[in-house]
Amino acid sequence: MKAIILAAGYGKRLNIGFPKCLIQVNGKSLLDKLVCDLRDIGIDDISVVVGYQYNKIKNQLVKQYLNEDWSSTDEFYSLLCAKKELNDDVIVLFSDIVIHKEILERVKNINNDIAVMCDDYGFCGVVKFSKKVCNDIKQLKDNKNKCLKKSIGFLSMAMGYKVKRVEIDGTKCYNIDTKSDLEKVRNIFNVVL
Repeated sequence: MKAIILAAGYGKRLNIGFPKCLIQVNGKSLLDKLVCDLRDIGIDDISVVVGYQYNKIKNQLVKQYLNEDWSSTDEFYSLLCAKKELNDDVIVLFSDIVIHKEILERVKNINNDIAVMCDDYGFCGVVKFSKKVCNDIKQLKDNKNKCLKKSIGFLSMAMGYKVKRVEIDGTKCYNIDTKSDLEKVRNIFNVVL
């Protein structure tokens, strides 16, 4: 099993001047926390797709892929930048999330073709694709403006894959997209910019 962390975007709603994956939570960047947690549950083959200020994102424990078109593309295109990693079961994670390790363990153990983590507000930025689905994803056209959620819908409708919606407790996964999201997480965790 592999993991691919999508960290190419700018985060324009947050506008912090550096990649969101470098926000500090309990003394670690969001990226470093995800990498450590993934390694703790036995996933050592980890890749990160970078873009905006990619030279600031450094982690010796991961492979890096560059989305040179980060400013005009979406998550699915970033995933395809790491296309050569799509040869096994893969957990895809957005880099701007704080997620409890027990949720990652749960995701790892799901045996569906596609499993999407959701809370009361919707998609949590974590999806697992089986090796079979990964092989089909590699065959899809590089659509620069297709988001990951729409791509999952396409895989379900056009290719017949069943998508398992996995409900998780909203206190176990937090997306940091806006300043109010950041404040919410700050009140729960020790967050430093």
